[in-house]
Amino acid sequence: MAKPLEAAGDLLERLLLPASLLQFAVIGASIALGWWIARLLRPHFASPVAPDDLRSRAREAAWVAAPYAAILLILATADGLLHASGAAARFVDVAVQLTALLLLIRLAVYVVRVSLGARARIKGWGTTIAFILWIFLSLHLLGWGESVITALDGIGIDAGKTRISVWSVAKLLVTVSLFVLVAMWASRWLEGRVLKLDGLAPNMRIGIAKFLQAFLVGLSVLVGLNAAGLDLTTLNVLTGAIGIGLGFGLQSIAANFVSGFVLLMDRSIKPGDVISF
Repeated sequence: MAKPLEAAGDLLERLLLPASLLQFAVIGASIALGWWIARLLRPHFASPVAPDDLRSRAREAAWVAAPYAAILLILATADGLLHASGAAARFVDVAVQLTALLLLIRLAVYVVRVSLGARARIKGWGTTIAFILWIFLSLHLLGWGESVITALDGIGIDAGKTRISVWSVAKLLVTVSLFVLVAMWASRWLEGRVLKLDGLAPNMRIGIAKFLQAFLVGLSVLVGLNAAGLDLTTLNVLTGAIGIGLGFGLQSIAANFVSGFVLLMDRSIKPGDVISF
């Protein structure tokens, strides 16, 4: 018990050194100045006229990246000045790396959202997802990743022969999300190909595209669960529960879902029709 306390005391003492406090002041001032500059620049990139236009997408990407790019530029400049003057700059070096990592992740999440189309539901979650990924990757960059994984894996319960921990659930969610993301990309590409088939009626094209999307997403979930190491035979109980739910509370929802495909396939309605009640 004494050794951890001594290590914590030594760390606190190093953090309170004048050189360390100077670096923290530089980092804080760079963040504040960068955010203020981004607020001044962001109005020039806002309100795209044509959301699907390449130029408008570039303006939107610049709007997203402006705060992180401004902070990174100021931090890199301050880091260079500290090195040139011979002052300690270890913490500023780390801040530059973490800021660059956050900028890359934020842009990557934006590109993924745009690639999924206007109907993507992660639009409001882009910042949250980016920060979660950034925190996890930052811990690995700082050398604390293995310790955090071990700690998260130690929090859980034993369900028979299977152990369910915070880390296993997080790994399962990430794996399934990646497979669903690939399925969404594939379904969007197939939808574009199907909608260009002039030999099929418009309602048939929409019906086929919707069916392919539902099929690929469902298949990606199963494949993702299997890839994450989950035995699919353990889902028999869940399948039975879903079957009971369809027989009772979800029966009307399932019927409406199937009826939509039937109406599209038998050409009872087509795009552009007006239905009044």
